[in-house]
Amino acid sequence: LDNINLPLVPQHISLITGIANINLNLLGGIIAKFFPLSGQEVMQPQINSLLSLYSGKLQMQEGSLPQKAVYVGPDPEKHLFFAKVSEEMLMRLACSGAGCDEILQVMGLDASFLSRRIASLSGGEKMKVALAIALAQKADCYLLHGVVPWLDKNGREHLWKQLQIMQTRGAHIVFCENEIDEILSFADYIYYFDGCSLMPTNNKGIKAKLGVGGHEFLRQQMANTNSEKLLEFIVVSLLRHPHYSVERVTNLLD
Repeated sequence: LDNINLPLVPQHISLITGIANINLNLLGGIIAKFFPLSGQEVMQPQINSLLSLYSGKLQMQEGSLPQKAVYVGPDPEKHLFFAKVSEEMLMRLACSGAGCDEILQVMGLDASFLSRRIASLSGGEKMKVALAIALAQKADCYLLHGVVPWLDKNGREHLWKQLQIMQTRGAHIVFCENEIDEILSFADYIYYFDGCSLMPTNNKGIKAKLGVGGHEFLRQQMANTNSEKLLEFIVVSLLRHPHYSVERVTNLLD
């Protein structure tokens, strides 16, 4: 990794997007304070695959890591250790009964989930449980890596609401995501990761790099091109998007 300049500013949300490779996993592990190793490979065997990527020494040239960080990665299986949701919450948060109910409600889950076996949950439900447990912990920084694609519309709305509460408490939230359309609207800082370095950018710049809203850009490019027509699309649209309740009124391709 080179030139990783990520100021951790309280009450702000940072978005890191770009090339998703092993180095991005390493970056998340550094921010989450998994490195340098300090016995965590024994305490948390589920993250051995992440810890095994790291070798060498960590040198901080400027700035500092958060005092306490909470990490949620793209595989919810790695964050859940026990057979039942109630057992998970009792062992991880030392809560039971009404206290657990309130924690689950943060991600839109009702009290019935306490009696559910974790193996019976869908991937999205597991991620909601993992996020509810993570957000119940007090920290200076919350690093959410690849969690958004797991969540349905309801889950995303609950997450956005809870992150606003975390901001008012002084936390810095860091997203590492490639599915960024909704996050762009409330991210305070946006960074493009090229595989080794972080480069600050803005909403317009990241859209150009990643092609967010790229069909509009494509239309403009094609309008200025005199090349031979190879393939024509006529009124190609997506009537119902899985995460939105309203129909799209503009064509994707025409």
